[in-house]
Amino acid sequence: MRENKTLLWSWISFIIVLIIFIAMVEAYHHIKKERSYDYQCRILINKNTVVESEDDLIKPNIKEKKDSDDKFYEDTKYGYLPKISPDGGRVFDEYSAVVTIKNDFKKIRLAILVNNSSIDNLLKTVQKWKITFIIPNYLDNFSEVIQKIRKEGHEFFLQIPTQSSIPAEKKTIVSPFLANSNDTIDKLLYLLSSCKYAIGIANVTPTLITKSKNDVCLISNELSKRGLAFLNIEKPNDLFISQKNELIYINITHIFDEKTFNKFSINNGDILLIDQKDVQGFIRNIVGECELIPVSAFEKE
Repeated sequence: MRENKTLLWSWISFIIVLIIFIAMVEAYHHIKKERSYDYQCRILINKNTVVESEDDLIKPNIKEKKDSDDKFYEDTKYGYLPKISPDGGRVFDEYSAVVTIKNDFKKIRLAILVNNSSIDNLLKTVQKWKITFIIPNYLDNFSEVIQKIRKEGHEFFLQIPTQSSIPAEKKTIVSPFLANSNDTIDKLLYLLSSCKYAIGIANVTPTLITKSKNDVCLISNELSKRGLAFLNIEKPNDLFISQKNELIYINITHIFDEKTFNKFSINNGDILLIDQKDVQGFIRNIVGECELIPVSAFEKE
């Protein structure tokens, strides 16, 4: 009798262990399956939000189409990706805003962070200048916003959609333990394929990316190979500096705050990051004393 009970408990224990093992395996595969999506929300773009159809990509209209368009883009498994042209030309130089630098006023390189797809009034406010826009890929009417900006002769960067920058309703809470730096390039390339004519990638919030030397180096090396710039709110770390190669690295020097902004603290050529909603107040503050120019000014070859 005792032997039967012992045997019964042995089988029960075995079944319990087996159930726990199966549950752990299922949990592992679930995490592995979902990790790509979660990681993309935490660091870069979710590839499921990227347009798949060539017709949905931002394309030049007939009037502005250049023969160089084909030189600067290649068709890949990710979609159309920027590249350095056969003659060494960079996307950054080809599609940045064209301006004539004069010496009559202090020059402020202005970068506007777009957070609302209603930009018609914004474009009217800055219509006398050519400046830079930073556009998140999750913006409503993403393609239309880009088309309007380019039509006015401005340039734009794609914002890296990080966990700290994606609106709450468009992100998930993700454990950092689910992140995998090996996926970084994959996510970056899906982001770059979401549109044409971006002159680089912008990081405008303190992020986990810039806390990871490995991520920064991977991103910077890929941008360098593709002739794109890295516009960053944070200064590069030592490892990044040693491996940046030919990367166009641009550091944002000031962030606009209407309460504390002092136009006299900005030097000629400094870069000012400003939120879309604060532009009109800023323009009133500097009108007649400063000239606004794009971030790319002084950076071209």
